[in-house]
Amino acid sequence: FGLSAARTLMRPFRIVLRDALRHLRPGGLVALQALSYYGCDRVSSACSEDRSGYAYEGIAASSDWVPLWTDQESESVLKQQVLGYSEEEARGGERYYCHPRSAEDDRDGALMTAAETVESVIERGLVPLGKWQVHLFRRQDE
Repeated sequence: FGLSAARTLMRPFRIVLRDALRHLRPGGLVALQALSYYGCDRVSSACSEDRSGYAYEGIAASSDWVPLWTDQESESVLKQQVLGYSEEEARGGERYYCHPRSAEDDRDGALMTAAETVESVIERGLVPLGKWQVHLFRRQDE
């Protein structure tokens, strides 16, 4: 990954938010889907610039824990992403919130880092779990 994975994700979010501004009235909502591994802080950073025109409203919906991939095509993409997240963490980048330490865990502190997910799950031939989440951004008054 040339850019950090988080910056790569946030770039399309920022483009969608920027382009939606002209179509939304103040108070209008934009919903964007992201993998739970990013965490709310990363996703909310898409509107962290003063001139973004949005406020982050949080997670509107979330799946339960589901296998991150279910076929070879999605595995080829998503496994590489998790490996990239692990590399980013190793370079001192921001932590990712990945596979739960146990089936009951879903608090940030009870989630594995990307490096732990690679070592404890992927390298053992298992499929990591993740949640697909919808994040809301509200257009602010001009």
